Amino acid sequence: MRTMTKKGTTLRTQAGCLLLALMMALSLALVGCGGGASDSPAAADSGTEAGSTSTVTLKLQGLGGSPNTTDAPTIGREKGFFAAEGLELENVGNIQVPQWVPSLENGDIDACLIMTSEGLAAIDNGADIIAVAGGSDTYSSDNTHMTFLALKDNSDIGTFAERGAEVGKDFVGKRFASPNALGGCTVGFPLELMRQAGVEDPLNQFASNVTVPEAELVETLLRGDVDIVGTHLVPRVVREQYGDEVKIVFSDYDILGELGGDMEWYMRRDFVDANPDIVRSFVAAIANTNNFIDDNPEEAGEIYKEATINIYQGSINDDFFNVRHYAKDGLIREAHTQLWIDLLGNPGQVQQFKTKLTFDQVATNEFNAKA
Repeated sequence: MRTMTKKGTTLRTQAGCLLLALMMALSLALVGCGGGASDSPAAADSGTEAGSTSTVTLKLQGLGGSPNTTDAPTIGREKGFFAAEGLELENVGNIQVPQWVPSLENGDIDACLIMTSEGLAAIDNGADIIAVAGGSDTYSSDNTHMTFLALKDNSDIGTFAERGAEVGKDFVGKRFASPNALGGCTVGFPLELMRQAGVEDPLNQFASNVTVPEAELVETLLRGDVDIVGTHLVPRVVREQYGDEVKIVFSDYDILGELGGDMEWYMRRDFVDANPDIVRSFVAAIANTNNFIDDNPEEAGEIYKEATINIYQGSINDDFFNVRHYAKDGLIREAHTQLWIDLLGNPGQVQQFKTKLTFDQVATNEFNAKA
């Protein structure tokens, strides 16, 4: 079975080169994976059988990396869910979104939380990775995966609240920016809205489509360098932080409801095959962490703030802070994955699949005891 922040930002990727850039980036990831990534993570001793007291270290990126939103492993580590499974987490620091898949393929990290659409595009281009557990998801209109913004006084761009899917026509000829111009969520959502509005070949309708680091996106918009930005800020935070300057054009919840905003934990396929017990332990820790956060969001938020106090020196602003919602029991939902399999097969989307992918090729719940 085949599986798998500041001013002066340089605007890099043009819309006409988007698909080519995606294939090149993912090809680099595959070239990188040929060099010596270990099949097994570091362990305190050689015993990994049931009852062993060894602790396995897994490398992750981005733990405690945001002052605005939670990440589950930081909270799960503080609650002891990973230690209970014999796991220790090593934080390798923040990695920019376009490098997530290459870092996973190269063995620089052992697991990575990736948007479903981006994971599927990588797999279709040959990345040998597979989703093993559900991560954050779109839960409601105020707990979204992505929110797309324009300047408040830009009369050329309306809002979904006012015009529904027809607002997608306003994107034609506009300058667009997101954290990853190659990715399915950051570009896939506006392309899907344009498709729903009846725009033909939406992939080539932007005047430009550029990559800007997440922390610099809104500033880029406020300077007038672009017309629309796609951010991972939830609507409440946008309204409270930028409500006098920007408007929410639409969110992923507006066009796809709870279906489209899932992220999953991906691992290399060879790692999974070589370390099934470690994968089960990781999935169990993720499942317990997800359920704790969803059941106790206020406590989870306080745990995260306390765990990151040495990073942010207590500077987290509660008005701008969001506790994400996570997949119940860490389960990957087949219908949500299938949605992106279907969407990314549509003409004019960010990625045209070479083959017809199936859920079993890209994701599995076999290591989840709650499945």
